[in-house]
Amino acid sequence: MSLTRNQVIEIRELGEICESESNRFRIVEVIPGGMGICLKIRNEASGNDYALKTIRTALVEESRIWTMFVEEIKTWLTLSACDGVVEAHCVVKINELPYVCAEWLSGGNLRALMTESDIDSFYENTIRIVRSLEWANTHHHIIHRDIKPENILLNGEGLAFITDWGIARPIAKDSSEINSSAVKDRSTLRPELTEAGEFLGTILYASPEQIMGLKSIDHRSDIYSLGCVLYEWEMGCPPFIGATAEEIAYKHLNEKVPRIRGILHRSNFGAENVIAKCLEKDRNKRFQDYASFANALLDASQKRDARFSVYVPGIRSAASPIGEGGFRKRIRSGELTKISSQDGRYFVAEFDDLKPYIREADALMAVWNEKLRRSVFISLQSCDQLLRPLIGSD
Repeated sequence: MSLTRNQVIEIRELGEICESESNRFRIVEVIPGGMGICLKIRNEASGNDYALKTIRTALVEESRIWTMFVEEIKTWLTLSACDGVVEAHCVVKINELPYVCAEWLSGGNLRALMTESDIDSFYENTIRIVRSLEWANTHHHIIHRDIKPENILLNGEGLAFITDWGIARPIAKDSSEINSSAVKDRSTLRPELTEAGEFLGTILYASPEQIMGLKSIDHRSDIYSLGCVLYEWEMGCPPFIGATAEEIAYKHLNEKVPRIRGILHRSNFGAENVIAKCLEKDRNKRFQDYASFANALLDASQKRDARFSVYVPGIRSAASPIGEGGFRKRIRSGELTKISSQDGRYFVAEFDDLKPYIREADALMAVWNEKLRRSVFISLQSCDQLLRPLIGSD
């Protein structure tokens, strides 16, 4: 049964996380997407808004799409530890479907800022995005692969947060599912769309190596895509446009990027050299790491006397990478204290050490993926076994 506008649903897990007096949430808005559905919900006690995201019911039986959704849940919950990523609070099961409960950002997406020429906002948010991508890459070896304005959301203060990790991948994984024949778009009206079964990534912002289907895609692909976004922010349109995805793909691979020029040949933000380096077709000529990218932005901002707070990634809370057996690894490495009871069971001495793994187990139970659940040492039953000795001890 589909959820509808004005319907009231009870979400105990989210109510507890947001420390509300009520677990009841009213559906304020239903926002359909290509492969999923996003619901804006409002807590009846606090009035605070949250987001619920799930896969379309019709696609649940599509093995490839379902796998992508499960991978997004795992990645999103893991990366939510960084305060530059839209925070996913928990995963719950509603009507037999898993829903990700996340914060609701009221500022819309990056396009809300891209019509303005606010130099302070340009540099502050670009550096936020760069350093958040760097955090994901450094700590979890994740690349996003679909950087575009719609996947960068804004809070009420106009600060940027990265979202939509649906096709994000660890660097070591094979990217061969993206190939040159996959850029065909049956519609010439909306070449910016990413459709199920078609090109994974949005062609207006896709790197040459994504288009060519290279297996060794790394963070420099995201740097190219962000360069396309910054170009559009500066010029009002992406660097390459066309009537079809094939035409745009050809330009990404073969044509020079049009020069950035403003009134009297002066650009809005003074970042044209930075953007040009991002958009090098040869990835070895782009910024080779995020630190040099961020430093180049800081240098350019100083030349234009931009004033803003320089973002440094912060950690919201401890998180366990979903489905990777982190609990078992930490016990084996000796990082967690373990005490043997009379019946041979082990339990964690500090409850805070256990909390990330309880959250992980809850998420996997909501998704109900047996392969993933078997890869995790802790289950809800073992949580109970671990906690009982604790509860009974002083």
